[in-house]
Parts: sequence; structure tokens; C-alpha cells
Amino acid sequence: EQFYKSLLDSGIHPDVIDCKEDLNKYKSCADNLAKKLNVDVEYVWDERDIPRPENGDKYDISNYNNKLRAKGWVEEGGKIVINLPNIASIEELEKTVVHEAVVHVGLTGLFGNHFRAFLDELYYKSTPAVRGGINDMKRIYKVNNNYLLIEEYLASLVEKNASTILDTSFFNELKNF
Repeated sequence: EQFYKSLLDSGIHPDVIDCKEDLNKYKSCADNLAKKLNVDVEYVWDERDIPRPENGDKYDISNYNNKLRAKGWVEEGGKIVINLPNIASIEELEKTVVHEAVVHVGLTGLFGNHFRAFLDELYYKSTPAVRGGINDMKRIYKVNNNYLLIEEYLASLVEKNASTILDTSFFNELKNF
């Protein structure tokens, strides 16, 4: 109790301290996941860490605004960025890391220059229900880029199965395959 009183007297609200402890916990968890998934992760601790666009280009401004709202994204070169203040729980963090690592880094790395052809093939061979799910992504992402919508649909499926993907026995089976 004295500790919290001293915090209040210093002008720091206890919720801020709790929040910083949560962010540190999330970072530690994400570091472990990144190691398990063999990906590079960096962190946004505060929205001021996201570089503001230097010009008035609509695309740069839109990209910046998307990053402010996002839980995570992948920078050029495959580095995953986790926006810690937008993460509400360890489960959400796990889903975000898996979403970025498996689809946006993993599949693009696996298929390389053939990634768009893979997405085209996937779309044209999919069932009407899957195409409906892909089209539902338009409401969430507000874009008409079919490649992005398919990629995000795949990532949403991966998120739903994040605990299975993070299960080490899954990785052992995959390695032995």
C-alpha cells in the first residue's frame, strides 16, 4: 500500500506500472515464441516508436495509420514487429506472432517469387465457403487486393489453431516428415 501511495505521490498511476509489467511479460513471451518459430521480432512500446511519414503521400499516411491500430506486421526483410500497447492478453500475443510468422514470413519465404501464383491457385481451387471467408476479409481490412485478402484469410485460420502450431510435438512431426 505504501508503494502505491508513493507512486501516486510521484504522479505515476499504479495502472501505468501494471501496464508496463504486462508489456514486459508480453515481450518475454514473444521472444520465446520467436525463438521457437525461428523468426526475428522487434517491438513497439509506444506509438511514438512508429516512424511518422515524412511526406504527404497517401499510401505512407495510410500505412502509418494502419500500424497505429495493428497488433503486428512484417517489415521488409521479414522482421516481425509487435505493437505491444495494442496487445490485450498472452493469447492475443500468441495469435499475433503466429499470424505474422507462419503466413506473412513463413509462406512468403517458402514460395518466394511464386507466392502470388500459390495464392491464385488456392483461391481458384477453394470452395464457395472459403471464398466467402476470403471476401469477408474485405470488411476487416477495407481493401480490394485479393492477394492480401487471401493472405489474411490464411493468417486468420492459423490464428484459430495457434495452440496446435505452438505445440512442440507438431514441430517434431513436421521435422520428421
